[in-house]
Amino acid sequence: MASSYSPLLDRNEKNNACNKLRKFSLICYPIILLAILAVCVIAYLFPWWDGSGSSMITNSGHPSIFQEEAIHNIKNKQYATENAYTTAALNDQVSSLPGLDSDTLSFQHFSGYVDANDGKQIHYWYFEAQSNANTAPVIFWTNGGPGCSGLCGLLTEHGPFWAVEDGSLMVNEYAWNKEVNIVYFEQPYGVGFSTVDEGLEAVSGDDEAVSDFDTAIRSFITKFPSLLDREIYLSSESFGGHYMPLTALEIMKNNAAGVTPEINFKGFLVGNPYTNGEENTIGAVEAFYGHGLMRNDIYETWKEYCFGDEVAMDNTHCRYLYMIGYYEADNTDHYALDFDYCINDVSWNKHKKHLLFHSKLISRTVDRLLSRFKSDKEWDDYTEKTMRPMFNKNKHIKRKGKLRLLSRKDAQRMKSKLEGTYNLNEQERRRLNIEWENEDVPYYPCAADLMTNYLNMEIVQDALHVKEMPTEWEMCNDNIFKNWPEDDWDNNMMPYYAQLAAKYPELKIMIFSGDDDSVCGTHGTQYWLDSMSQYGWTVDSDNEWIPWQYKQQLGGYQTTYLTKNGDTALYFHTVRTAGHMVPQTQPDRGIGILRVFLSLD
Repeated sequence: MASSYSPLLDRNEKNNACNKLRKFSLICYPIILLAILAVCVIAYLFPWWDGSGSSMITNSGHPSIFQEEAIHNIKNKQYATENAYTTAALNDQVSSLPGLDSDTLSFQHFSGYVDANDGKQIHYWYFEAQSNANTAPVIFWTNGGPGCSGLCGLLTEHGPFWAVEDGSLMVNEYAWNKEVNIVYFEQPYGVGFSTVDEGLEAVSGDDEAVSDFDTAIRSFITKFPSLLDREIYLSSESFGGHYMPLTALEIMKNNAAGVTPEINFKGFLVGNPYTNGEENTIGAVEAFYGHGLMRNDIYETWKEYCFGDEVAMDNTHCRYLYMIGYYEADNTDHYALDFDYCINDVSWNKHKKHLLFHSKLISRTVDRLLSRFKSDKEWDDYTEKTMRPMFNKNKHIKRKGKLRLLSRKDAQRMKSKLEGTYNLNEQERRRLNIEWENEDVPYYPCAADLMTNYLNMEIVQDALHVKEMPTEWEMCNDNIFKNWPEDDWDNNMMPYYAQLAAKYPELKIMIFSGDDDSVCGTHGTQYWLDSMSQYGWTVDSDNEWIPWQYKQQLGGYQTTYLTKNGDTALYFHTVRTAGHMVPQTQPDRGIGILRVFLSLD
């Protein structure tokens, strides 16, 4: 018997159900689509998944900080970090760079501005560490000059990439951000992309530069608050011999005064530092002679009448001898005496006075002598009646015959070269070259030019979020250099090192010195360090001139200096066959020095 129940709807019932479903779809589908669109808009404006889009402001006035893991997508590449970023920091994030494959980098970097004092803004370029970025210490780097850009350290020394000939960027296998988070400052105000805004003036002077440096660091860690508790170090070279000890004292003073945010400051390392004029002159003369660039008769006479006598070194006869040594070595790269010079260096005219740092001191000598002896006759009379007898009386000089000394025309030629108005041709330059030991990294004698060309590309400046430049970007600011007070140039840093070591023994300080440099030569650095005995310093007998090795090669020598209380005052390391810019001329040993400083080796 067939069942009276049918599992199928009859035709009318089926049509009614379909009509109801169509009506429901016509009403619900648009609502669903609108809801999806609204969610997408909200997600775009407030990307909660990366903690970066919040516009919430805390009572302190700073953007709220998310503690959960954050992941940001840059050019379809994922970077995972536990650091959370403020909106201001994310606005500075560099997503791509001309001449660099975006897949090359495994870390994030940021470029923008931080506040200094009185409305000034300092340009920075920050690179997270390639590993352990969430725990690695932070180094703030600046170059010397005074008046030279910290981007020199980035693009010609220890940054993650260097500018090369074809306008591209080459990855640096010896980048310091392999070990640390590193921030490159263009300071003082007026240098590079730290352009002078309307109504303000460029900074010229130690005190203002140091105060701005301290403020800029505090502004930076406000912009990147995840770094508040990190160990923070400073690093520099050359005139950084002023910046480093003075800024260290400024930081410690302001920390003690309760200035916020507090800087978790642990010390500094500085390469080939300028400390005072006496040691700088000694370093230059000894480097010239040690590299075979100075005649024995000139050196022996200088040694007899000038060495170790600060008053005598400022006298006319010692300045005359110093000028001869400088003159005869002037067709080499004074920053790296045994390395190739840049034949077609555009910086010869634009930046010569900065590239040859101690031209400031030799310029004083040349100007003084030309002012004193206003005619060829006056010059020649002094040469024959005062200088030549000094050579004749020196028992260390064995040679016979009339010694060649300088004419007034020689001094005028030197003055023109120092002012950048005299161009050398290729035949006038001596070509020296040591064995380049870093086979995977080429040496670029014209690195400063390559950097300058790269940073003046409009597309590069757009990528770095920098202000519109009134002129071309230049490595060094001439006006800052010229206007730096003479008293600051002459300010001896030795008492400040003594104060740091005595008052803050917890700070770690290292001085490293490339031994191929004449600008701030190793002999001069040793001279002033040994002279710290006047402040009660002694040499640690267990660590005096001990060879240090890196990758089974002699890296240089190390000596530890102690305060009169027996605390470590500072560590001194020479770097074998390295020039003034150690990471440029010996990149492998440069990162080796960093690892030694951080106690990683």
